[in-house]
Amino acid sequence: MKHVNVGTYSFGMASPLNTAQRFQAAAKMGCWGIELLENDLALTDEELKAALDAAPIHLVSIHARKTDPEDFRAMMERLAPLGLKIAVIPGLDFLGREETLEAARLLNTLGAIAREYGVKVCYHNHTSEFYPDETGKPLHEILIENTDPETVFIQLDVGWATAAGVNVVEYLAKYAGRFASIHVKECSRVSGPGKPRSKNDPPMEFKPSPELFAKLREQTSVQCKMGAPESLVDWKAIDAEFDRQGADPLWIIEREYDYIEGNMLACIQEDAAWLKANIVK
Repeated sequence: MKHVNVGTYSFGMASPLNTAQRFQAAAKMGCWGIELLENDLALTDEELKAALDAAPIHLVSIHARKTDPEDFRAMMERLAPLGLKIAVIPGLDFLGREETLEAARLLNTLGAIAREYGVKVCYHNHTSEFYPDETGKPLHEILIENTDPETVFIQLDVGWATAAGVNVVEYLAKYAGRFASIHVKECSRVSGPGKPRSKNDPPMEFKPSPELFAKLREQTSVQCKMGAPESLVDWKAIDAEFDRQGADPLWIIEREYDYIEGNMLACIQEDAAWLKANIVK
């Protein structure tokens, strides 16, 4: 790994920092690149470029649910000139083999568009993608095996894959060449793959409440401090496997749990420091 990168999402929903301030904070902690969320695109083109230049930091990735081909193309036209390397599609709803194949076809369409702009499409996992289909095969494997290896790649969320019960190093070896990025996220316990939503399920309603936030905090508490004794992730073995493959994916910090409660910024600063001390070459 040559660089440490971080997503604007990692600063947390409660962060007082705006997009430009998150860029500056990321650069100050020694990050080379930034991964955007769709709401960061509220900036005008001029504001976005100025914020990147001022930090300074590189635009390497974006998480966006822009799955309409024309909307996706418009995003490529806007961000590719700013240096975008990967466009990440997170959390599609698919349950069973046929819905997974439909998701694969969509990713192939988007991947072909992205290639025109020199950008790679990645799919980002949680735990549910490792749920089995009707024959017992994990849906994530079906997705990988039915997408174009020239245009569609994987952003493996290491923490959630580990929580699902995946041996990450073995998985990277099994599908060598398909990982353009990983989300650096710790995991201290295995919960197994949650059952995914079907594309035919009604839309989820998000109703903020103290009970909901307590539940989300419990779910994300599997994410411990980087390098903690309770960690189930062998980051050095992951790095060694990429070296064995001759691969150089983007390592992007994505933190969802503040083990220093109320201070997500301190947590991601420690994430970046740990990576620079233990992994960066």
